[in-house]
This record gives sequence, structure tokens and C-alpha cells, in this order.
Amino acid sequence: MNGSAVVAYDFTNSRAFINATVVQKSLVLKPELQRYSVLYIEDYKNNVEYEVDDGKNCQKAWMDFNMTKQCVQGEAKLLQSGLVGDGTIIDTYNTTLGDSYQNIRATIERGSCLPVHLVYIDSDYGSVTGVDVYGITPGIKDTKIFDIPPQCKKVSPIYRKNQDDKNDLKSRIRKIVKKFMSGRRNP
Repeated sequence: MNGSAVVAYDFTNSRAFINATVVQKSLVLKPELQRYSVLYIEDYKNNVEYEVDDGKNCQKAWMDFNMTKQCVQGEAKLLQSGLVGDGTIIDTYNTTLGDSYQNIRATIERGSCLPVHLVYIDSDYGSVTGVDVYGITPGIKDTKIFDIPPQCKKVSPIYRKNQDDKNDLKSRIRKIVKKFMSGRRNP
């Protein structure tokens, strides 16, 4: 499985934007290439999330969690420190993300909480997933990314979303992408 995402995290205005594409191929399970893309717009002030699957269908959900400021939490264990690039100091921690991910290695830039590399070990699915983080810039360049997509304007909320939603492969991919990109912690 390979994926990429564009993420905007606006803590000041309590909103997030995630536009992700995941590609998967398994010689054993499904030999044909599977592609899934999803757009999330999360409005934490109103506890609403819009999800557009493959640029077509929109779902609106009530969210049962708050936006959290992202950084390594107090229970994390510092494993090592080092330098990358032009002398940027990094720290690697072992931490958790609620009950879903009991073993995460997070490498962040010291003093800024900017992620550099993450490794998630998911014992439920027996998987190890690495995430490299590139192109972080301060500020939101175009706030129109938070506009409600046209296909979502007349959609009513169909379900209540919480941290434990996990059903089919599509839901699992959504969960993985969202946890990687937004780093949510269970309340």
C-alpha cells in the first residue's frame, strides 16, 4: 500500500483539510491495482466532517471528538536524538495513539513539534506502516480549501463518527490516513 496526502491543519480556526490517495496491490488477495482517494474537511467548531470519496459521493458525519494540538504527549519515551540535513536536531519517541496504535515511533524536529517520520505498528491487522512528512509550510495559503464541496451542500449527516469506526478495507484505509495525517488522540 502506498499513499500520499495534502494536509492543512488550522488549529486557530479549529478545522482540518486532508486530501489523500492510497494505491494498493496484492499478488495474493487482489492482483489488480486498487486506487482510493478521499477528501476530508473537518469543522471542529461545529463538530461536522465532510468526506468525498473518489471525488464523487459526499458523506456528512457528526464528530464526537475535539481538535487536539499535535505534539508528542507526556507519556512518550525518548528513544534517541540526532541530526538530519543541515544540522536540524530531531528526537525519536515511542508512543501510543489511543487503543488502536499501541506502538508508534515518532521522529520530530526538536522544539517545533513538526513530524519528520512516523512508524505505526498495528497489532490488529499485523501491519507496519511508515510515513514520511515533506513540504511543511506555515500558514494556510488558500482558505477556500475549507469551503464545503458542492456535492456536500445538501447532504444531511448520516451517522455519528467516533474514534473506533473500523469496518471494511475502505474504512480501514480512511482510519489509517486520518490518524497519520491528523494525529488524533482518543478523548
